[in-house]
Amino acid sequence: MSQEPPHFQRDVALHVFMVSSGLVGVCLTVLGISKAVVRLRSVRGFSQDLLAVDALLFLLACLTSYLALRTGGRRQAFLARGADWFFLSGLALMAVVCVLIAYATV
Repeated sequence: MSQEPPHFQRDVALHVFMVSSGLVGVCLTVLGISKAVVRLRSVRGFSQDLLAVDALLFLLACLTSYLALRTGGRRQAFLARGADWFFLSGLALMAVVCVLIAYATV
């Protein structure tokens, strides 16, 4: 496995930090909107639960990338990798929730 330069890990952690914090807001916005939409009654509870978990995943990505920015060396690489996993898991879960909401039947 090749070693990335330290500045690369820092740049990735910075991007994950900025994007994941914005996506926490997106999840919370969709949670609020979905409560107001009556049409989604059939998957409302389940999709809202998944979005709450999704918001937590993005929050974890945000926190671990912040910690990666504040540390150095091997710990920075470990935290940056953890932030990547939280972020990608959150994106995948968000796609699943979008499919559930899009194909919800009343």
